[in-house]
Amino acid sequence: MKTMLFQNRYHRVALALLLTSNVFMRASLSVTPEPGIVFTESHENSYITLELFKELGDFWFAPSFSQKGFSDAKQIRDAESFDFSQTRPGDIFFVRNPQAFLEKIYPHIKTPYVIVTHGYVPDMFKEEYVPYLSDPNIIAWFTIHAGKGDRHEKVIPLPLGIRKWPDPKNKIDLKKTNSLFVKLRNQKLKSHLLYMNFADSTDPERKLIRRKFTGKDFCFEQSKVPTGTFLQQMSLCKFTLAPRGLAPCDTFRVWESLIVGSIPIIKKTEETNLSLYEGLPVLMVDSWEQVTKEFLEEEYKKICSKTYSNNKLYMSYWINEIITKRNNFLQKHDYPLRKTNEYR
Repeated sequence: MKTMLFQNRYHRVALALLLTSNVFMRASLSVTPEPGIVFTESHENSYITLELFKELGDFWFAPSFSQKGFSDAKQIRDAESFDFSQTRPGDIFFVRNPQAFLEKIYPHIKTPYVIVTHGYVPDMFKEEYVPYLSDPNIIAWFTIHAGKGDRHEKVIPLPLGIRKWPDPKNKIDLKKTNSLFVKLRNQKLKSHLLYMNFADSTDPERKLIRRKFTGKDFCFEQSKVPTGTFLQQMSLCKFTLAPRGLAPCDTFRVWESLIVGSIPIIKKTEETNLSLYEGLPVLMVDSWEQVTKEFLEEEYKKICSKTYSNNKLYMSYWINEIITKRNNFLQKHDYPLRKTNEYR
């Protein structure tokens, strides 16, 4: 697969990691170094981002968001100005604001298509969208924050991936950054058992979690540090607390911690999309009360006794899921197969 691109923001992250790594590795240890997570490595450089899902789309509908840097011919600004006759069976519609899409664009699409929704909380899947899935023209709906929607066979959860990619034009080759993340993932030296670093404002439970773990000798607590420092600190911790944020399902912190080799701790709820995390080294708990020093030390041994694929950390895995779902439908219904345009 083609080498993909990072934003300048992450170029600065890479530099920060280089500058801080030697200093941080000399920090006093709170746990004994031991073997860490074993990943089967991939040479992919395309970490999961909103922008790369957008580039996969044949058409984009994002009425409340900037469309700079993308072809006008592919943008759907409104139903009146868009030529729906250009759509073909198997088109991929990248959608922000799914409610507006269903109200304004959905009634005009007459060919089978795939919906891909990515972004932030306003773009999450809602149970009220489920009745639309009875439409045979909707092949599948790949979405962040699928919640209970993933009980429907057409709804496939997508990961949030890495946060904040503000300018799709401002990209650099990420090979060096990827190499740093691989280095962080593979380092065996873990200086702390548990990492806690999150904003309290996004969900009330976060304040309760902070109070529970503040002052614990096995918890390394930080806040409001630069991104490079955040990733470096996380990589030196066996586990990372990943409580829910504004949405009840996935969080950026889950994927950020996995990328640097720390095990995210996720509280399981009815909204948790378990399929996202299958085959990955994550720790699911029913209550934060379960999380004690003794519990984490035991779970760490269990988790690190296995080998994990890191395919789900990369765009190519999710692109393949989308393309396979589309092509299986087209083949089953005697439509011509489409060429795979990995990224535009």
